[in-house]
Amino acid sequence: MKLSVATVTWNSASEITEQLVSVSLNCARMDFEQIIVDNASADNTVDLIKEKFPRVLIIANKNNLGFGRAYNQAVKIATGEYFLYLNPDMKILSPLAPLVEYLDKNPDVGIVGAKLVNANGSLNLSAMPRRFPTVKDVILMFLKIPHLFPKVLDRYLYHDKNFNAPQAQEVDSVRGAFMLVRRELVEKLGWAFDPRYFLWWEDVDLCREAKRLGYKMVYHPGAECVDKIGQSFSRRRLLWKQWQFFKSAVKYFWKWRKQKTIIGIVGGISSGKDVAAEYISKKLSIPVFQISQPLKDIAQKMGIDINRKNLVELGTKIAKERGEEFLAKESLNKVKTKTAIITGMRQLEQINYLRKNTNFVLLAIESKPEIRFQRALDRKKNGEAATLEEFVKNEQFENSGYHSQRLFDCMKLADYTIKNDEGFEDFFVKIDNFCKERKL
Repeated sequence: MKLSVATVTWNSASEITEQLVSVSLNCARMDFEQIIVDNASADNTVDLIKEKFPRVLIIANKNNLGFGRAYNQAVKIATGEYFLYLNPDMKILSPLAPLVEYLDKNPDVGIVGAKLVNANGSLNLSAMPRRFPTVKDVILMFLKIPHLFPKVLDRYLYHDKNFNAPQAQEVDSVRGAFMLVRRELVEKLGWAFDPRYFLWWEDVDLCREAKRLGYKMVYHPGAECVDKIGQSFSRRRLLWKQWQFFKSAVKYFWKWRKQKTIIGIVGGISSGKDVAAEYISKKLSIPVFQISQPLKDIAQKMGIDINRKNLVELGTKIAKERGEEFLAKESLNKVKTKTAIITGMRQLEQINYLRKNTNFVLLAIESKPEIRFQRALDRKKNGEAATLEEFVKNEQFENSGYHSQRLFDCMKLADYTIKNDEGFEDFFVKIDNFCKERKL
């Protein structure tokens, strides 16, 4: 399946038919599916879709779960290579193939937005891309200051760009009413939209997450779509809408406040992960924290019963005996500096925790098995810690059990992968490029 078109409805019976028909017409030459998640509509939205569009997949919620959570339900059943998040009051005017082909050709692009227009075909200025907002921008919007001084939001509104131009343009964020999203990005995040937002700001947040992971956002005028802007929510009272906007804005700025920057490094034995950690540490003058190997495995060999209550205490003890620094989820406050490196990761829980609580980037170091084997052999001759037995065990990912499989799973979540196959001189150049691209 090439494309999954997902829509969240709430009392959308008057708009959804036109939207669904426009999708079918403009995806006619593409392998696609349509998914509707209805948030407990009081009108006949669900019955209408079932009657007129029997091939559309429907999830009918008994309660209104909000915008983001409903889209998260959609992507769980979606099978497409790309996801299109499309509001129910939209009408697609031209084929979507140019945008899909653009994503095919540009793997560094995570999200694409279309040219959104009014019913008369003119550019919809309220639906254009935006720069990432500052607190000042939001206060000005909330107090309606632009009504008195229109130019105060020129930077935020990209008034220095011409969105009527025919070429694609990189931007900070595109409107959530039409977002074409790479599946790979959703899988890395674990959701379509951060579920902390009930309504508003989830689209800006997603674009910021994508940028954090190294993806670009692009405005592409190769497809046009009429955006009627929030027909469902026009039925809500003004005070309710303002309150939802304010709550989500607070959540957004709290989430993206200045946090610790953590560089996580994963890789097998003799892959070069320790060399990478040492090099970045010296280059940026930041400390390295070594997470011990999976404590259950080590504790079992040492005859220690380890559980949640004694995890930190025994983890610290075991790590100390191994000459390492144990960094549990509960002890992230050990990192006193604004930036640090953590190497030796084997736990998905640790990665997920760091993604939520820090500015986190995961670097994976890969190299060919025969190269890693030779390095392990050299280390064995030099009397260093790694043994050939450890190396062989860790190379057999599919059959070597919990430890190696967990390492393999962690490496699949990497935001950036460096192949260490051509000698350390080339390896250091790649690390320099990584630091430059991530602006470390």
